[in-house]
Amino acid sequence: MEVSQGFSLGINSEFYPKVTSRECTVMQGLADARIAPSKLAKTYMAIRTYPIRVGDVVEVDDDDFEVPPGTLRGALRELITGAYKLDGGLLLALDTERALAFSSGERT
Repeated sequence: MEVSQGFSLGINSEFYPKVTSRECTVMQGLADARIAPSKLAKTYMAIRTYPIRVGDVVEVDDDDFEVPPGTLRGALRELITGAYKLDGGLLLALDTERALAFSSGERT
């Protein structure tokens, strides 16, 4: 089950009006799906290390594209096509077709 996501982006957060239409918590997701909290066994989460709020558009130059970093290993290595070095971090380019196939259990 996937729920609304984003730190402090729930409708009641201090960042209104730049928020999602729902609260972004595990408990809200369970309530929306009508699942009792006592039935929760494991919680998984995906973390984005780069802000994606509306207005955070990053323009990159094709000349700055690099092969995936050597430190990237395992299954994620198959999903990343390359990287762009930014002043404040690293922007990874994702192969969306492979990512969708990977998430559905297929391997290309």
